[in-house]
Amino acid sequence: RLIRQLLTESLVIAVLGGVVGLGLATIAIRLFVSWSPLGALPATPIQLDLRMLAVGGAAMALTTVVCGLLPALRISTADPQVALGGGGEPGSAGAPAQRAQAAMLMAQMAACVVLLSASTLLLRTLVRLQTEPMGFDPANLAVANVILPNVPFGSSELRNQYVDQLAERLRSMPAVTAVAAGTAQPLTSGAPATVNVGADDAVDAPRISAQEVTSGFFDALAIPVIAGRPFTDADRAGGAAVAIVNARAAQQLFGSPAAALGQRVRLDKEPWREIVGVVGNVRSAFFNTLAWKTDPIV
Repeated sequence: RLIRQLLTESLVIAVLGGVVGLGLATIAIRLFVSWSPLGALPATPIQLDLRMLAVGGAAMALTTVVCGLLPALRISTADPQVALGGGGEPGSAGAPAQRAQAAMLMAQMAACVVLLSASTLLLRTLVRLQTEPMGFDPANLAVANVILPNVPFGSSELRNQYVDQLAERLRSMPAVTAVAAGTAQPLTSGAPATVNVGADDAVDAPRISAQEVTSGFFDALAIPVIAGRPFTDADRAGGAAVAIVNARAAQQLFGSPAAALGQRVRLDKEPWREIVGVVGNVRSAFFNTLAWKTDPIV
């Protein structure tokens, strides 16, 4: 009966602790999702993981056994007459019992120190991610993914017409100050492309990120132009083939932002383009990790 009673008490306490922990975890996840910049960190959805719930269940079972079964077994092997006779005397617990209590206390303190240290490091990481300059201004920024079907948008001309009309309608809405479109949303670098420089294609040409954007893209995201000019409405089909690189790409390909102006680049097998501007670097996120990176982008 003593063993059953102690196991029941330990099980009730462990289950209550697990339920409270599950509730706090659910609330914490919702708070983090609402706090995550642009809702894009980390890359995968944030939700309760079944594997972690299984770990929590195993921890509850282990707690029940350790805190309930071991004391019950120790009591069941004790002499009742000796135990009752020494119960009222201060400091009468035996050496084995004192060692067991000290070991459990040290284990609890060690676990608390590990959990507090891990939580503190995680919070410091989140604060650094939130306050780290990203190269663009996320304040009052709304991002939408628009996927156009092949029918009737099978040609780039039809897609460009749709984007122009959509941008014009959005600009006419109240409180909208800037509208732009691109093939990569903020916090992502874009698709990699082979970038040749100079006059000929090189065998060992580097592969860096490439994006297609509309005029006004850098104004909408508040990305500074540090050399040359941004895109204008004249930079479209029928005009001169031009490109803009970020400072990281200018440094990697030409040695400096100033040296990049007027140079020619070729993305994969597309026509050669003249670099007319250099913009500031923007941060992007590693897939499914809490870390920033700065990629060279054309």
